[in-house]
Amino acid sequence: MKRIRDLRKERGLTQAELAKVLKVSARTIGFYETGERDPDTDTLKKLADFFCVSIDYLLSRIDVRDLSDKTSYYPKKDSSGMIFDEKHEFEEELPFEAKEEIEKFKEFIKYKYGKK
Repeated sequence: MKRIRDLRKERGLTQAELAKVLKVSARTIGFYETGERDPDTDTLKKLADFFCVSIDYLLSRIDVRDLSDKTSYYPKKDSSGMIFDEKHEFEEELPFEAKEEIEKFKEFIKYKYGKK
């Protein structure tokens, strides 16, 4: 998984340092990075949380990367209880995971219609 390697290097970490965070061996990290082995679900969650990215980003399913601001998203509500964000789009109040799904769908539509 190239993205694990890229994210690790961006943080200036060695495989051994990342392995210590995840409580796996450095060799296991090497296997993940070369694609010889895939991380299990729990490890994917830990990696996503550690690097502040989605699991779909780690798996190269989407290119939307930055989730570091996920806890500071405080949109304004209008009188109907709908959320009005800075892009002037309305959304029903949804949990973070649902908003992630909306972003994934937007990426899919852009891809489908060639608006990468």
